[in-house]
Amino acid sequence: MRALMTAGLFLFMASLVSCGDDDPTEPGSNPQPTDTTAPAAVADLRVSGLGSRSVTLAWTAPGDDGDTGTATAYELRRSGAAISAANWNAATPVEGLPAPVGAGGTQSFAVTGLVPGSGYHFALVAVDEADNRSELSPDLEAVTLGPPGIVAIAPPAGTTGLGMMATFTVTFDRAIDTATLIPANIDPAQRDFDLEILETADPLAFLIVPRPSLDPSSTATLAFTGGITDAEGAALVPQTFTFTTGPDDAAHWADGHEPNETCLTASPVDLDVLVTSLSTVVEGVDVYSFTLEEPLMVDARTYLKEVLPEPGDPDGNLSWNINFLRDEASFYSTRGASTSAGETESFHFSFLPGTYFVQIYGADDEVRAVYDLELVTSAPCVDDGYEDNDFRDEAILVEEGPLTGLHACYLDADWFKLEVVEGQTFGLDLSVPGYDSIMRVEIYEPGGGRINETLRNEDSFSGSLEVTRSGRLEIAIRFWQDDVVYDLDLTLAE
Repeated sequence: MRALMTAGLFLFMASLVSCGDDDPTEPGSNPQPTDTTAPAAVADLRVSGLGSRSVTLAWTAPGDDGDTGTATAYELRRSGAAISAANWNAATPVEGLPAPVGAGGTQSFAVTGLVPGSGYHFALVAVDEADNRSELSPDLEAVTLGPPGIVAIAPPAGTTGLGMMATFTVTFDRAIDTATLIPANIDPAQRDFDLEILETADPLAFLIVPRPSLDPSSTATLAFTGGITDAEGAALVPQTFTFTTGPDDAAHWADGHEPNETCLTASPVDLDVLVTSLSTVVEGVDVYSFTLEEPLMVDARTYLKEVLPEPGDPDGNLSWNINFLRDEASFYSTRGASTSAGETESFHFSFLPGTYFVQIYGADDEVRAVYDLELVTSAPCVDDGYEDNDFRDEAILVEEGPLTGLHACYLDADWFKLEVVEGQTFGLDLSVPGYDSIMRVEIYEPGGGRINETLRNEDSFSGSLEVTRSGRLEIAIRFWQDDVVYDLDLTLAE
């Protein structure tokens, strides 16, 4: 009996032991193995950009486990000496790195706050979510750019016989903080003229325009100071350039577009680009050409900068004209104004595709005008299907009766012609609902009779004349307003 009880106790204890399994996992759970695989080391840490106070680094992202998956974070350090595992902790940590992307992706980061012209070493480590760390990337050395400098100036320093209308194009070796490129930082103690500074198509080049124009037979100096900085705040290496102007004669007052007194010698200019330091020297006339690939409104803006000598007008004004031309003898429109230095005149016209001319001149040949010109484009005025009928030789042949829904633009003449017979009476009725500006009506009959009327603030006109010779009667309608819609009724009575 004792033996049986002992055996029973043994079985009971064994049962208790088996119920206390040394695997603490609850039934049905799926334990994950511990992550012991580190990300692969970044193998291609490289420099993708240099600034005076920054170095931009790029690399190919490793994975979470070797070259698979996505790591959790990066650690980047910099030092003045090569970085290794032995001195990693002594190197300076760099903050703000981007989160890793998937293995194989390209990443970049700009390290800022560096010293111009200084050498730095960089190394990168990738870390996964289990804090496994990759080996260090190979040590990378980079040197920041030194202070910015001027790489070119045109005309070249030391040029002699320079014209008084000269401008200067200065090119820097990198992007400049344009807020610091101001006349005050081009030492005024070294020059006796003010400056206008304009951007060019080249982001590293700037146009320096003396205001007023340079003095004859004198030395012009441009002293660029350390007040000018690059985009990262590094100061320019100061540089000084000197030039000598020529004598006070027409040749040295001419601008770079001369000779351009006629349409045949017109100087081509680009649209929507400011053309500076122009002068009316020879005969007081300048002609420029421009070409349109599509219908556009062109606004000719003249900025009168200087008048030499002072004009005789008691108010100091200069008689100033802007004309749009088809050719030497064909004026689309003309604008006369009285302008003083520092003022702007603007004159626009809506053109179809083609090549055209703008003529600029001062009425007084004894006065030299210094000016800038800009041809500014915008959406064209809406016109009708009778275009192109801006000139007498382009007049459109029509029949008697109503012409409705005609369109006209500012100073854009509409020419029409009509077959008439001697002895007839021609009548014209013009209706322009709501019109409140100037309009001009011209009628020419073959025998020489004509009507030439200029009306102000009228919205209609009626006129008639006797036809004294058979042929083609011609009509011209012109408005001093854009986007005009009008109707004509042409009648012939025996």
